[in-house]
Amino acid sequence: MTTPRRLQMALLLLIALASITNAAQERATDRWYTWSLRGEPCGYFHVVRKAGTTRTAPVLFNHDFQINYRGTRLSLKMQTSCRDDALFTPLRIVSRGDGDDEVGNFAADIKWTKEGGKLAATVNGRQVQKLLPHRTVTDFALFEIVRRLPFNKDKTFEFHCLEASELNLKKNNRVRYLGREEIDLRGKKTSLHKFEQETEHGRKPAQYWVNEGRELIRIVIDGRKEFLLSTEADAKRALER
Repeated sequence: MTTPRRLQMALLLLIALASITNAAQERATDRWYTWSLRGEPCGYFHVVRKAGTTRTAPVLFNHDFQINYRGTRLSLKMQTSCRDDALFTPLRIVSRGDGDDEVGNFAADIKWTKEGGKLAATVNGRQVQKLLPHRTVTDFALFEIVRRLPFNKDKTFEFHCLEASELNLKKNNRVRYLGREEIDLRGKKTSLHKFEQETEHGRKPAQYWVNEGRELIRIVIDGRKEFLLSTEADAKRALER
């Protein structure tokens, strides 16, 4: 084999290895966010993405919320099995909560047909059924979707939002790119890409900030709930305040 041929084969091997590494990183992610309410740190949000257990549900998300609210420890642990598509289409949601009657405890299965999704769940012994339109995503999967959207003001991501912890469906949502914005991030001015989620339900738009590396850095919901990308130690420290 000639030297140029050897170099070409070595280069192709390096590219293949890099692709495998990137794919593995996308399959298994682990992120910690400090959760603040009205500017006061009060807990954390931890998300783990890994390979699912079945061929039909190849992506699995584990979401763990822990918060101190008015002297009470509230927790919500949710596992969502979904397709590996642009919407992370949900197939099964298992929710386990503690500390408040409104925290969801249920298992929900969603079967998709040409007409849409059929959700069946058992919530506190009560059977719940819902029809979901196509392009329905869970609010938690949206965190993963937003960081992948193009930095393009001419592109709009339209979807229907399933609030996974309560199984409420909010139709006709859209996320649009607003451009770069400089924010104060832990005392340092940082330029990030900003997205905004608009709804038809009278809520304040949710806002998302993404860096060049496609990490979701900051999320603000309803103008009062903030999630800030953090370390595990700092996120857990916020729970003890």
